[in-house]
Amino acid sequence: MRLLPVMKQLLQFLSETESPLMVNTNPFDTYVDNPLKVALNYVLFGVNKALFHDDCKAYSNLFDATVDALVAAMQKQGFPKIPVLVTATGWPTKGKTAATPEKAAAYAQGIIDKVVKGVGTPMRPRDTVEVFSSNLFDQNKKEGKEYEKHFVIFNVDGNRILKISFVP
Repeated sequence: MRLLPVMKQLLQFLSETESPLMVNTNPFDTYVDNPLKVALNYVLFGVNKALFHDDCKAYSNLFDATVDALVAAMQKQGFPKIPVLVTATGWPTKGKTAATPEKAAAYAQGIIDKVVKGVGTPMRPRDTVEVFSSNLFDQNKKEGKEYEKHFVIFNVDGNRILKISFVP
């Protein structure tokens, strides 16, 4: 089965009902799978200047590039106005190389700062992207890869793992 016809039907439905496309973004996998091609600072919102350019758009973080890639794909199919809602994103605190509380905090703080300041993406600078965290609490009993259990802000005992602020 080809995916494009199914996606076009979904996008048509979202357009007609004025609903967002809900997606999960996983920058951790992108970085871990390509550490020589993807700069860690680019993924963790630590870049002050654009590292990636696409047409007249400049990207200083992977999150914006990912969201805008979806926006561009929808535009190409004739659906330029569907909002993108990120239903899960994050960075693990342990379980694999590059999974640390410090890196998870840097990623989470970058997302929080972006949302709280109301900053959009280069393709949609006036449209703040709604973003939800993957998990609040450690899931140490979850089945699967070890790092997948630790996309968290709080430990199972309720103590905060990430040092982040919700005030800009």
